[in-house]
This record gives sequence, C-alpha cells and structure tokens, in this order.
Amino acid sequence: MYLVALFMAFFTIAAICGAARALAAADLGSSLLYEEITRDFAPIPAIVMDVTGNTATIDKGKVQGVVGGDLFEVYGKGLAVKSPDKKEETIGYLKKPVAMLEVTQVEEQKAICRILYGRASVNKGLPATRYSDMTAACETKNDSELAQKGCQILTQTLPDLIWLPSSSVPSEILDAKSMETLGIKMLFSFEADRLKVFGPGLNLLRQYPLGQRNKNAKTGAPKTSNIAGPMASENPGQKAYIKNIDLASAKLIGRLPEETLQVAIMDLNRDGKLKMVYLTPSGLYICPFRQAGPVASYKFYGPGHLMGFSAMPDKGWIALNVVMDKAGMRSMLLRYENGHIIEAQSDINLWLAFLNMADNGKTQLMAGQSFDQDDLFGQKFYRLEPEEKGILYADTLRFPPQFSILGATWARLDDSGNQELIMIDASGRILIYNLGQLIWSTSAPVTQPLAKQGFLKSCLIQNQNGTGPPSFLFAGRNISDTEEMEDSIMMLTWQGGKYSLQAISKPLGGRISGISDMDGHLVFCLSRADLQKKGRYESTLYEIDLNKN
Repeated sequence: MYLVALFMAFFTIAAICGAARALAAADLGSSLLYEEITRDFAPIPAIVMDVTGNTATIDKGKVQGVVGGDLFEVYGKGLAVKSPDKKEETIGYLKKPVAMLEVTQVEEQKAICRILYGRASVNKGLPATRYSDMTAACETKNDSELAQKGCQILTQTLPDLIWLPSSSVPSEILDAKSMETLGIKMLFSFEADRLKVFGPGLNLLRQYPLGQRNKNAKTGAPKTSNIAGPMASENPGQKAYIKNIDLASAKLIGRLPEETLQVAIMDLNRDGKLKMVYLTPSGLYICPFRQAGPVASYKFYGPGHLMGFSAMPDKGWIALNVVMDKAGMRSMLLRYENGHIIEAQSDINLWLAFLNMADNGKTQLMAGQSFDQDDLFGQKFYRLEPEEKGILYADTLRFPPQFSILGATWARLDDSGNQELIMIDASGRILIYNLGQLIWSTSAPVTQPLAKQGFLKSCLIQNQNGTGPPSFLFAGRNISDTEEMEDSIMMLTWQGGKYSLQAISKPLGGRISGISDMDGHLVFCLSRADLQKKGRYESTLYEIDLNKN
C-alpha cells in the first residue's frame, strides 16, 4: 500500500536552488559550493532489498548519487488515511519513521548500510529516503551576522529536514551526548573558515570551505511593496531584449486543422530530439518537432473535458487534467515510451502538474491539488511521485492563498539572487512572491482566469548576450473584451530597480495555446476560427528570431 505523508511539511516557496543562491546573496563567499550542498543532501527515495543482522541493503547506489556515509530514514506504516469523498475507503497511510541507516558500501545500483537504530523494525520492502524527516540543528561558533544568516537560509535550502528553532538549540553543542539528548540527528556548524556537517555520534559527514567576505556585495533582496497596474512603464535607461512582436514578420512553420488547447515543445524522453506535445478537445498528441515521424496519440472519449497537461522533460511523464463539471476530476498519469503514450493511472481526483521549482528545466516536482466544486481549485496540495503503476502520495505542501499548480512558475527576475514565485490568481492577476512574501502584483487582471484558459502559457527568455535577468513572457489579454479570443504576448521584466509589465504584441486575433523559447527563437501557437470553414478552428505555429527582433 502506498505511503501517504499528511503531516504539515512547511515547503518553502523559495525552492532548493533558489534558497542556495539566496545564501550566496547573503555574502558568505563564492567558495561555498551551494549547488554541491543542495546535491549532497537532496532526498533520494529507496527500498530496502534485504536485511541480514545489523545490515540492510537498499536499491539505490552510485548511479542515483548515493555515497558512503549517507543517512537514510526508513518508514513503516502508520495510521490509515481515509478518502475525503469516500470515508470508508483507505487511500494510504501516514508516514512513520522507524529506523535510520548509514551507508557503508556503495555499488552501482545498490548500497550496503549499517542500521544505526530501529533494527527490529527494518524489513524487506520498506521505503527509505535519504536526508528526509531527520531532526537538524545549526550552530555558529564565530557568532557572526553572516553565520546567523547562513543558518537561516540553510533551513530553506534543505526543507526536507526537521529544523529545530534556534531558541531550542544551545549556543554550542560540543559533544555527541548533547546531540543525543536533544534528539538531533544532523548538526550544521559554521566555524571560522568552513561549514561542517555532522551526523549521529558527531561523525563528520561533509565540510565546505567558506570564502572571504566581499564587503561590497549586496546582502539581500530589495524591499518593495509596489502594487502596479496592468501596464507599468518601461525604464528608458535600460534596454529590453524584446521590443515588439509583429505577426506579419513571423515565420509560419506549421498548421493544424483543429483547435489546440495547449502546445509545448521539449525533449520528452531524453533521446536528444525535440517533440511537440499538443492537446486538442479530442485528445493528446506527440510528434517530432520540425522532423518527419509518427504521431503518438491518446484519444479522449469523456465524460468530462480536457483542461490542460503538464509534462516532465527527460522522464516521459505527462499529467493530463480532466474536469467533470461541478463533480470533480478524473485526471490521468501518462507515460511516453518507445513512441507510444501509455496510461499509468486514470480517474485521479486531483489537479496534476510538474512544478519546476528549481528553475533549471530539469528538477521537477510532481504536485496534486484538490478540486473545489465552486472555485475549481481547492487549497490542499500534495507532493506526488509518479510510478509505473500510478502515483505515490508523499507529503503535503503549503503555498500562498489562491495558489494554483496550473498557474505558477519560478524564476529569478530581479537582482536579489532569490528565486521568485510568479503566479496567476483566480481573477487573472499576476502576483510575485519572494521568500514567501508578496512583493508585487498587478492591480487588475492581465490574463484570462485559469478556470477558462486551463493552463498558464508562458516561458522565460534570457536577455540579449546572456546578461542580466531573464524576461517572463505569457499569454495575456484585455479582460474587458471577454467574448473575443484576442490574446497578446505580454512581457514581465525587472528594469531599473522595479518590475515592468508591457504588451509586446498587438492582439493576435486568436488564443495563444503555447509559447516556447528554442535557443533564441520564439515559437508560439495561435488557435483561431477558420475563415474558410464556419464553426471550425485551426491552429498555426509561428517562429520569430529574437536575435533579429
């Protein structure tokens, strides 16, 4: 039975990599390898394959990033969790830590571990996770402001650990006995020139050198409470990458004789070849992008209607959202494999999406959101794991009010070094959060509500010559013109110390179903009425060379 973690895990809006860069912005020195810290302590799920005496073998090894000394928490089955709709139906069990393993020998696809505690509870088949749900503390031996700030940001960098508040930790933890008494499994200690990380028994797990402080560096994000209108003015002293997009100068690269709800271009299955994934009212389709080849299809026959998809690049997973009006969801987990679309699980009563909270295009988190009969988007969120036999419920997540997993993206637009959450609320306004705080929003809607458009169509464009923060492009429209499908391409940037929002195209005469950046070439799909066939629609794919724009 799948394990469900329904305890409140305060999942920080600043994602792992974003918090690591925030630590760098706190000016602890460029020699501290923040990306390495994130990688070294990232959770890795595993299964106990065998138990012999005080030794356990897990099914993850060097290939998955396991190294000697790593700590794994082993989970048993806790209290049953009942379905919110069918109280008699058990959908899983609470996650219950029962033992801890220490890796002593690593092979390619497995690792041998010493059982530190909980020997009687470790059995074959139990799940285990590296550096997850372990009580952690941070101490500062040099008592500097930088080290104090480093402790604060580390708690955001590694949210899967259970951090003790600083008030509960003595100013110095000197020995293993103190750690045991306080129940601390991991200790992060800032010393004069390095950060040391200790495990149970005060065994040294990792250490990282701390560079010299740059006295001229910035030490935090700019403070702002700017609530702007839908068309904030551009700063004339700083050149924007994209000035204007004219459909007349765009290159026509493809056409479909039907309406598209959503279009995305990506390397879906790590074969080095781009695929176009597109959704129509009749189903989901995948074909080679700008190359000849077969089209994979997943036909949809109802009941309900399609509201968008979300895909995990490189892994082949696709979440397909299907809504049954005023009744619930019957979403699906699909997998693209060997040129075919395979159904892993259907009739899932959740909104589903893959969230790129590390803004690198690779580190994806699968999330589920509850359904609300009145507002469509409920406010219960779950971290999920896609499996061949369906989804595995992992943890609960926490996000800001009115958050929708279909209308959110993460990026670094300003110069603070922190990762920002950009989201669309229920009315179509843009809101920006930095480290969990609302710092900017539009005063009026600038895009159709998610309940109508199904999914946020957006992409990030790197500024000219790769310098400066990126620009955030999305499909927007004049909300007063609700009957016409007249999307424009909108651009949100950080210029001259403030956010700037502007339309970089005129209304395009149709609905934008996808925007992608392909190495400096903007590709977007426009769905509109077919003038030659009354009552029918067509979709047209355009390309614009941004370097010539």
